[in-house]
Amino acid sequence: MRIAIAVLFVGLYVGGAAWGIDVAGASGISPWYPPAGLSLALVILLGPRWAPLIVVGDLAQWAIVGHRGDLPLATAFALVQAGIFAGAGVLLRRLLQAEPPLARLNDVGIFGAIGVVATPLLAAVAVIGLDVAFGELPADAFAEQIRVFFIGDAVAIVAFTPALLTAGAWVQGVSLRAASPSAAGFGVNDALMGLSVILLPPSLIAAFDDRLLFISLLPLAWVALRRGLPAATFAVAAWATVAVVAVAVWDIGLRLVEMQSFVLAGGALALASGAVVSERERGRARLAYLALHDDVTGLPNRHRLMLALTDALAREERRSVAILVVQLRGLRQILAGVGREALDELLAVIADRLRSVTGPDATLARLSPSRFVVMLDGPSARRAETIADRALTELSAPAELDGREFTLDASIGVAYGAREHGPDGVLARADAATARAASQTGSRRVLFDATLEEEARQRRELERQLRRAIDDEALELHFQPIVDLDSSVVLDAEALARWSPDGAAIPPTVFIEIAEQTGLILRLGRWVLREACRQAAAWPTSAGRPVSVSVNVSPMQLQDAGFVDDVRRALGEAGLPASRLRIEVTESILLDDLETALSRLAALRALGVTAMLDDFGTGYSSLSWVQRLPVTTLKIDRSFVAGVADREIDRAIVAATLGLARALHLETVAEGVEDERQRDVLRQLGCARMQGFLVARPMPGDAFLVWLERYDTRMSA
Repeated sequence: MRIAIAVLFVGLYVGGAAWGIDVAGASGISPWYPPAGLSLALVILLGPRWAPLIVVGDLAQWAIVGHRGDLPLATAFALVQAGIFAGAGVLLRRLLQAEPPLARLNDVGIFGAIGVVATPLLAAVAVIGLDVAFGELPADAFAEQIRVFFIGDAVAIVAFTPALLTAGAWVQGVSLRAASPSAAGFGVNDALMGLSVILLPPSLIAAFDDRLLFISLLPLAWVALRRGLPAATFAVAAWATVAVVAVAVWDIGLRLVEMQSFVLAGGALALASGAVVSERERGRARLAYLALHDDVTGLPNRHRLMLALTDALAREERRSVAILVVQLRGLRQILAGVGREALDELLAVIADRLRSVTGPDATLARLSPSRFVVMLDGPSARRAETIADRALTELSAPAELDGREFTLDASIGVAYGAREHGPDGVLARADAATARAASQTGSRRVLFDATLEEEARQRRELERQLRRAIDDEALELHFQPIVDLDSSVVLDAEALARWSPDGAAIPPTVFIEIAEQTGLILRLGRWVLREACRQAAAWPTSAGRPVSVSVNVSPMQLQDAGFVDDVRRALGEAGLPASRLRIEVTESILLDDLETALSRLAALRALGVTAMLDDFGTGYSSLSWVQRLPVTTLKIDRSFVAGVADREIDRAIVAATLGLARALHLETVAEGVEDERQRDVLRQLGCARMQGFLVARPMPGDAFLVWLERYDTRMSA
């Protein structure tokens, strides 16, 4: 294969050089030199080890055409030219994206600056300089010959190199789909424009003055805008080649030089237009992909899974669709030990292990950081329990990351579904089985049964009621104050959602979990934001300073593209200054798309909204990750505060947390303070703020207003 490439290259090189020299006439200086484009593409595509072929090609065309004096002089020319093109090719090989080539507008700019301008100009100066130095040209012809040589090489590069790069990428298996519009079908207009690219240049040359050649740029622009970069690159090559052939056939001599400005203009226009189209199409394809896939593993996400499940249920009959929900435990500990990148590698390994036991007919999806789902339909569904047991075996095998061995616990729930259950119902059944499996020790597999059926029915009813309550804004916000430990001044109040359908309170852990699993958390979160801001805007000052409100935000909300706009809208509608809103997040955001979460928090900070890290110390990743999070406050988890007055280990953990916060210039809030002993120890350790029953229990908004007024009166007495 390599010998064939070498022979083909030399043949094309010599043929192109002979043709260019023949077209140029007796001067021997070619304004149209196709080997320039071939040389640059060779090194970009295959690497610098192929650069000697440029020397071989130059010497071969010297031997055949008899150009550039004797052998030593020809060798000098060949080495200089090969060095320049090889160096430029290596540089472009490093700078340009290869999949697909030149599909980004930035890449076209780099290619134009280095490949079309700098490289042919440097080659022209070097080669013509050698001509003058060895007496091949008079010194007064130096500038003019550089211009002619430079234009010829630039035209050849802009015409041939992109086309060769695109062809080489296609041969190497690179998909060019992202660089071409996917929605536009090939039609009559495309055929006509393609034909005009070939026929218009020679027609204009034959029938009119070549200054009218700019009309032939219009088909190039059409092809580039309609069909993207791959079509544009080959259209430029076809257009330039046909135009030059026409000039040679009609023997109109120096008009070739005049015509090349149109070749350069057309090539630049087509490449830039094609890159713009390619960037738009690639962005559209990326958004479509992200809307249906998990960014870490590349697996389908919840939306894609539900589409597949809906389709399967519409086709299949009773008990022919099975859902396996795989819940993993221990990911946070692994994140703390090896970091985010290694954890992503582990998730990819988990996905591969699940694929190995489920087979190609299964639909494998990732619904949350630690939750995978397998859908089996048709005959494979009857093997669901066997596949679940095999998956447990595979997942329980140790995985090695960064030289350390980790073992995960997995819980799998299996449920069979039929059309009457609907996609949400089938997934809810599997979730119920998974929850039962996760409540047991170690790795377990649970099959959905009649007992779980009743639990699932109750859960579906709760989901239905919660959906209606959110629609009707039937939930309520309670507020729990946060006070300064030294001055006892009320600084903040945490907004807590409460729901009591028919007068019976549902624990927040229950309905928040349902909201997160069903996606209702986005709507619930928007309501909490609006209501918290609305009520906080009416609060009086405490000890002469405004009271801020803090709102808990789930990882799913941070991943939502409209979250920052939701916050901005809630503040604007309420007339609440951004400085009076605090966002509370937990370390679970580290298991999702961390970069997205960081960008959202940074955007909020730019608005003036600060963030607090809630339940600090329970996520196992505190020390290694908190410095990356744009937060201003750490909330020490109540599990440590509860024993701070009695247990040395809890006191040590709290002291270490306070020391870390001071080092990072962060504020601290102790949660769950219930007695004065805890308060006194926290004050001695240097904690700044506290929250808990010792100050006040969470209370409805109107009760909080009354409490705040009485508290201020008592504190000022």
